[in-house]
Amino acid sequence: MTVTVQILIFLHVGAAIAWVGAALFTAAVLFPTMWRMDPEERARFYRRIMPRLGPYMLVASVLTLLFGGVLAYELAGGNLSVFTAPGASAWAAWVMFGGVFGIAAFLVGEVYILPSALRLEKVVIRALANPSKERWAEIDVLGHRLDRIATASLALFALALIGMAGAASV
Repeated sequence: MTVTVQILIFLHVGAAIAWVGAALFTAAVLFPTMWRMDPEERARFYRRIMPRLGPYMLVASVLTLLFGGVLAYELAGGNLSVFTAPGASAWAAWVMFGGVFGIAAFLVGEVYILPSALRLEKVVIRALANPSKERWAEIDVLGHRLDRIATASLALFALALIGMAGAASV
């Protein structure tokens, strides 16, 4: 194994830990804690945490996919056809399996989670400036939807991890 491959493994796994760890922490700790707060406290908490969490998750996810793609290219010896050739190796199949679910998790984040978080942020700003029961209720609806989507995306992370573990084991 070359030094380049070792560095790429370190970078890919480190970025994946940052990405998945933040998603797991959000789903298992932040959201359950938020639902125990009163509506205004929850809105203020959300307003403080999300401007940092969103960019962190985006950077971690992009780096995970970038380093993973370069790593797969290096391990394939620059021959990407090993992933699509009939009768591809078990290693290539596992990498493809994990990669597909990693990309799916990224797309769920970009297509569903990010827009929902941005919409929720706008509602939170309006609610804090002009509180009303309707706005608190809207925050709850959007927040629970975001919570469900984020929790469901953890299944995609689990499948990606199974693929990468499978690739590492063959």
